[in-house]
Amino acid sequence: MEVVSEAHVLAEKSGLESSVVEGLLERNYGDYAHGISTRLTTGAYAPAPGAFTSPFSPISTDLEQLIYFPPIDRRKSVLGFEFSY
Repeated sequence: MEVVSEAHVLAEKSGLESSVVEGLLERNYGDYAHGISTRLTTGAYAPAPGAFTSPFSPISTDLEQLIYFPPIDRRKSVLGFEFSY
């Protein structure tokens, strides 16, 4: 998603329309990249104003799942949480 976003930023700074970028993404990277691009440029990824939905999982569950991933840095600390392995 970040690469697609940056492609749109580069295109905007170059004077290209978003439809051109979306067409290039669809032809070169397929429907998945095109779908991400369309959602980003239309705002379809965000819920309608006032229609708050709860997250798919609570943050506490996500933090518990971090212990199953290998430590990212050598200091054994991610987001202030200490991990031992």
